[in-house]
Amino acid sequence: AEITAAFTFIDMLLLNLNPHIDESRIETFSINACVTQALARYPFAEGQRSLIEWQEDQAQDFAVNSEPLLLIHVLFNLLKNALYSIGQAGKGKIQIWLEQGADFNTLNFKDTGKGIAEAILPRIFEKFFSKTQYGTGIGLSFCAWVMQKLKGKISCTSEEGNFALFVLSFPKLEEKNG
Repeated sequence: AEITAAFTFIDMLLLNLNPHIDESRIETFSINACVTQALARYPFAEGQRSLIEWQEDQAQDFAVNSEPLLLIHVLFNLLKNALYSIGQAGKGKIQIWLEQGADFNTLNFKDTGKGIAEAILPRIFEKFFSKTQYGTGIGLSFCAWVMQKLKGKISCTSEEGNFALFVLSFPKLEEKNG
């Protein structure tokens, strides 16, 4: 698990150094499948997987255009941060769900750990900004970069002591007829 976590961190660092997405690796795929794969591959410590509420929802599933590994790393980072928050608070769970909208579809990622202080919330997506003991300030800036490259966005609302909700908004893909 530690080796996998180290390789994931190194991958994120390397991806941060390259400002371009490899167009040859772009695929159209199900966000349900991506979340399920990320949860299957994440190096959970004992008991952590049981903190997550996720069920594939075919009715809310949607397609995204991306390099799958990029989105898996986004989810890994959100998982890592949420599990840290839950550990610090000594309480909480993680809920992941999908919603379809008129212009954007969303992947919602909520943890009920310690939340994020209102004073630092505007800065959490800045590169190298971190308020955690072992944070590097690379993870959430990486998430924002990926979502920008996909013509989407990531946002966060939080209540300190109660929750942090990250919303990843993906542009709806045009359906191909015929």
